[in-house]
Amino acid sequence: MLLFFSLVFFISKALGAASSNVNVLPFFRSPQSSIPSGYTTYENLKKNYIKSIEVQTITAEKDDNYFQLNKNQFIDEMDLSQKAIDLSSSRLVTILKCSNTYCTILDQINLVNRPRQQLIPWFLDKGRIVMWRNSHFIEEKSKLSHIAERGTFYNVIHFLQQYAYVIESQPPYRVGYVPIVDGISKLDLAQYVLCGNNWLPVQYHNKDGLKIAKSNLVLKPHEVEAFLTYSDKGILTEAIDSHRVLPRSHLKVLHNQSSSWKISFLEQHGEVYWQENAKPTNIVLAQDLLKNPIYSYALAPTPRQLPILVSSNGIYLSHDGLSFSFLEQFHYQNLPVAIDQDLNLYVGNYRAKYSHNPKFEPFFHISHLKHILGNRDILSLQIKNILITEKLIKLDLLIDHHHQLRVQGSRKAPLWSPWFMF
Repeated sequence: MLLFFSLVFFISKALGAASSNVNVLPFFRSPQSSIPSGYTTYENLKKNYIKSIEVQTITAEKDDNYFQLNKNQFIDEMDLSQKAIDLSSSRLVTILKCSNTYCTILDQINLVNRPRQQLIPWFLDKGRIVMWRNSHFIEEKSKLSHIAERGTFYNVIHFLQQYAYVIESQPPYRVGYVPIVDGISKLDLAQYVLCGNNWLPVQYHNKDGLKIAKSNLVLKPHEVEAFLTYSDKGILTEAIDSHRVLPRSHLKVLHNQSSSWKISFLEQHGEVYWQENAKPTNIVLAQDLLKNPIYSYALAPTPRQLPILVSSNGIYLSHDGLSFSFLEQFHYQNLPVAIDQDLNLYVGNYRAKYSHNPKFEPFFHISHLKHILGNRDILSLQIKNILITEKLIKLDLLIDHHHQLRVQGSRKAPLWSPWFMF
């Protein structure tokens, strides 16, 4: 218990004082993070405020996994277009740049902003190519090779077999060649392509060309005369390691939005992002939790001793040691808690794999005692203590409020047996 109190005292001091009934706000490592890095008071965030920023985020989906992406991670059909039809004027316009929600266009001699949904890519436009990894640009005039940095856009004049013939989109506007395989272009986002007099459905694009759906036909890039691109999909420019999603993967766009974020500097975390209009939570700060009697606690057998489970008129889980979330499933019960080497969380006779939103299910039932106690009727069963070893779970049970029993079982596949009766 001393170790736990010492740990919480240290992190509570780092967090700063707070009243016992204070509302706290979540803060994040980045605006794209879906899980908070921690919680603290509004006053603490305001005191350490640095600046505010506008962040454009895209909600996208692939294989039932959902992602929050920033604009630099994601390319869609408008990003890859040089020309589009402006629905407000029915004129062909030039696209200069796009944000999440608006595009800056050149309409005859006028520079104006138009909502993305008001523009339709021009099908005869070869579009742009953006480098998704560092590559090279071969200047046509001098034949010199220059670095084509990741994220650099080039305007496509036409496609060759392995290279795109391009002009730089920024001064000095040199003309040259970049490898198609190192860039993302309309070839990657094509739904249909025009070849001869036929519009052909595209299955995928790779280094060999455009594979046409439901056929053995593979078109070379220079054979494509026009494009119809996906309006509801985009292409990832960098890997999402946590889900093993590779660059150039197609993701479905669910939502585009622009949001305001504030940046504060917090000890133990550095710069963090938060929103002033975020809904307050009933997260309990570490120093406030210690004001109540501690029935049981468990530290993970990891170098940082995280996560932490605490039973104190309710069950609380901490991911960072600074704040504890109340697990509503267990109401206000005092139950024994434990954490094993595989980061399984134990609360009474319930167990869950550790996550930021663990799902607890029973792992021990009265029926497990039938072979020990025979057909004796059991009116009530309460787990008073949980002991985890490398291979075993050991439970102290209270049966019918006064009979005590200790049982043990395998941690992997519990086959319960008496350990000690008293």
